[in-house]
Amino acid sequence: MSGKTGFDELELNAFIDDELEAARLRPVQEAIDGDTVLAQRVAAIRSGKLRVRQIYGPLTDRSLPAEWVRLARRGYGPLQLRRMGPVAAIAAVFIVLIVAGYAVYGVRTSPHEEIVQTALDARGSESAPVKVIGTPLGDIRQYNGMLAAAVGLDVKVPDLAALGYQLVQIRLYRMSGAGAAELSYRDRQNRLFTLYLSHSGGSVRFDQFARDGLRICVWQDEDLSTVMAGNVTTAAMQRLAAVAYIGLTL
Repeated sequence: MSGKTGFDELELNAFIDDELEAARLRPVQEAIDGDTVLAQRVAAIRSGKLRVRQIYGPLTDRSLPAEWVRLARRGYGPLQLRRMGPVAAIAAVFIVLIVAGYAVYGVRTSPHEEIVQTALDARGSESAPVKVIGTPLGDIRQYNGMLAAAVGLDVKVPDLAALGYQLVQIRLYRMSGAGAAELSYRDRQNRLFTLYLSHSGGSVRFDQFARDGLRICVWQDEDLSTVMAGNVTTAAMQRLAAVAYIGLTL
């Protein structure tokens, strides 16, 4: 098997993190053992993860700096992240994820609130969109202007291809006079991952939980509310959430 085909980044990351479903473990391991290119690819991913742990691992043994907590509690809007530049913005997202992991980022709210239910209704086609746009393979940047206009915020369509997900559809909604949108992605196993975008009520929040057989992540700043949903592991959702949020705002 060629190292360039057969396995996407999400599946290889799950294999390295010991989170791959049992039925896939043996095929992936055999493919790695028999393919030098694929083995090098896995080694590179593992090396990158090790480097991150070496740099940031000590944080798990100490309290987070008060300034980090203050920044994370403040939250980051799309314009704030763009002003930071790519490296600083990624660091900001990383800070938010760490703080959320330590359960000190904001107040956890009920997973049954209205925004989550609205997003799940859209995912389950229980809400009627005002427009549906199919997105055949191509440059997804062509949809940036349409998405920004529909939601009324300076956002872009995230590219999740590196994690094995391709954009397949965009649905536009009109909710209580405000614009909203759902971005639908599918991986090679046809598993659905959705991002529901709408205006925030002004509060800052990062939350992740399981509901109705799905992993849900709510990432909200003062401007944008994003509800992500998919049949993925907790670690996979962390990766998808980080890449999606950076893609939305940079």
